[in-house]
Amino acid sequence: MIPQTMPKLHPCTTAVLGMLAYLTQYCAAYKARTGSEVGTDYVLGTEVLNIAQGLRGLLNGPTGSDDCGKIDAMILSMLTTAGFSEADINN
Repeated sequence: MIPQTMPKLHPCTTAVLGMLAYLTQYCAAYKARTGSEVGTDYVLGTEVLNIAQGLRGLLNGPTGSDDCGKIDAMILSMLTTAGFSEADINN
């Protein structure tokens, strides 16, 4: 059964999810243009990783009772899909 309405998220959570959506879109556009993952780019990959790490940091701010663990997992999944290794992500 599909819920009639989505749960109301804290405005800060909504902002983080929006930024994550645009970062994911950027990674897809990069791959469409170059044929490779942005995580393999030594210049732009670093910037994408910095942005993603910043989003993870923002999850420590005001988010109400929203499940930040799930959002963090979404960010990590996006980074893995974009070609970043576990070592890249954990540095």
